[in-house]
Amino acid sequence: MNKIYHGLMFIFLMLICTYQINGQSLNDYDYTRYALPGEASYAGIYRKNILDTLDKTYKYAVDVNNDGLINCIDYSCIFKTLWDKSFDSKNCEIVRNKSLTMNHLFIRVLQHGGTSWECIEPQAAKKDITKYFMEDFWSAREYNPIYNIYGETEKWLQELKTY
Repeated sequence: MNKIYHGLMFIFLMLICTYQINGQSLNDYDYTRYALPGEASYAGIYRKNILDTLDKTYKYAVDVNNDGLINCIDYSCIFKTLWDKSFDSKNCEIVRNKSLTMNHLFIRVLQHGGTSWECIEPQAAKKDITKYFMEDFWSAREYNPIYNIYGETEKWLQELKTY
């Protein structure tokens, strides 16, 4: 199992190196358009951090838990890993939503200033990277935040280490 883990980490690092050489950033976006009035000076940078991490997550999407799929588990774990390398790890966590209509992992990120959390769909870059909130991606019938389960981040990241 340890060899598989090291092999996956090697592949992941190679993808990072490839991105650094060939990748394009999202610097062409006007991040301030996502800020609330009066917040453009710092909220635009906060949105840029999210968009950059989403972009990298999409580019690095691989089957990290070796289940034969590239799904919400992979996207959420990759997003969290990338976020932690660049930003404060306490400001990002993996969340599970388990209801009758959904069993899904996603990310929540603490807003700049630390007042509230935003729920982010880490697979957003597959469609439209600028619409990354859970509510943008899923209908109210599919996603209901009352079914969110918090505090499982380490469980999901640990699962990566067991493969």
